[in-house]
Amino acid sequence: MTKLKTETGYTLLKKSHTYLQYAGFEYVTVTDVPILRIGESYPPPKIRMDSKINAAVAKQILKRNIPIRGKELKFFRKDVLNLSLEHFAKELNVTLVTIFKWEKDPYQRLHLINEVAVRALLKEKMNFKFNLQLNKSAHLYDQNNFKTFKVSAKNLVKFNEL
Repeated sequence: MTKLKTETGYTLLKKSHTYLQYAGFEYVTVTDVPILRIGESYPPPKIRMDSKINAAVAKQILKRNIPIRGKELKFFRKDVLNLSLEHFAKELNVTLVTIFKWEKDPYQRLHLINEVAVRALLKEKMNFKFNLQLNKSAHLYDQNNFKTFKVSAKNLVKFNEL
């Protein structure tokens, strides 16, 4: 941990933190997240969701073939692609109400054809270079489909970017 003095006399602490259940996903842990905070306050400040970390998490969700539910869809739309409901609906050629319904139930898996469309859109928008696969037999509550994984932010975010 590094301490820095500011011109106002505050002590800033530079350290990294591990966030379990990143973005509300029970299967994602992000490690080595740099945080900058004033003093020795606990608990640590809530993470500012960084676009580089979000992209790395999204890539792992897609590569690991994790089923897309309402909560993943909302994360992809808001935190990864930074799109409004209207723009996201337009990109997928569906209605705004459809996107709203999908996101309304965070634990309901999308129908397979809709999941394929979302995965294809993400691959295109984020320039992912891997082949997308879809596990048609994956059941939503089968824990094997939501295997825990870690993403290290060490090389993604530096203190001077905060």
